[in-house]
This record gives sequence, C-alpha cells and structure tokens, in this order.
Amino acid sequence: MTLLLFHIIADSGISVKWVNVIIVGDIVLINVFASYEQQRDNLMQQSFNLEQTNYGIQSVKDTKTVVS
Repeated sequence: MTLLLFHIIADSGISVKWVNVIIVGDIVLINVFASYEQQRDNLMQQSFNLEQTNYGIQSVKDTKTVVS
C-alpha cells in the first residue's frame, strides 16, 4: 500500500523528500491512532470492572439487609 502511494505521489511531481515526509507522517498518525484505541479499550475494561465491583457490593448489602 505504501509503495503504491509512493508511486502515485512521486508521479504527481512531488519530490521524493516530500513523499517520504508524507509517508512518515502517515505512519506516525497510524501509531497514534492505535495508541488511542488501546487507551480507549483499557478505559472500557476499567469501567466494566468498576460496574461489576459496584454490582457485587450492592448484592452483599442487599443480602445483609435480607438476612438481618
């Protein structure tokens, strides 16, 4: 994909230096996006864990109330 992009951009008359800058910029953006996706997934997992913990705590409180 990147090689094809390189040829398309190079054929448009842009210097090889700028083609490399564009490709490196694309790679950086892809890595940043992947990092953000990982952070999102981690936050979603933490949120789920908190919800499960709160559910467990509430269940214990409800059981205590019923037994008392």
